[in-house]
Amino acid sequence: MLKNEHTKHALRLTGVRKAPFAAPARTSHYRCPLVESGNGHVVLRRYGGPQIPAPEWESLEYTTYKSDPFTYFAPITSPTGKIEMVGAREAGGEELECVPTPNADKCPTITSWPDSMGARYGRVQLLRMKPNTLRECRWGTHQDNNNLVNPATKAAATREPIPATP
Repeated sequence: MLKNEHTKHALRLTGVRKAPFAAPARTSHYRCPLVESGNGHVVLRRYGGPQIPAPEWESLEYTTYKSDPFTYFAPITSPTGKIEMVGAREAGGEELECVPTPNADKCPTITSWPDSMGARYGRVQLLRMKPNTLRECRWGTHQDNNNLVNPATKAAATREPIPATP
């Protein structure tokens, strides 16, 4: 059978393919005012920094998830500081407590961009994939379930940053 957005709908109606995750309309976790004002969406600016030299991404160490051997990630920061694909909770930490990996030293232009924003951030990864067709993109479109462990209050979401160790 040809896979496209029309057959995907038919497969869901017949129960062959599961329906996507249905996110609740409102959850109790803190929401950034910028996201709220955009009705759940924020349009990001294009990268406007200096040209990133090819060796910065070509020299990185890439790894994959065991469940997806076709998508390669180069962790720049991770919960453990190692080149591995592990969630912050699995490593016993919080998402905003990620530390630089050995890859971070190889890509100073790339690491300077999130640093320049002046905000705390968690995992930073470069993604290397084979190009997809439009049909494959439409078939794989889904909504992630990323807000399950977000803090329920603004106070929990804005706690003091953890100082970096030299």
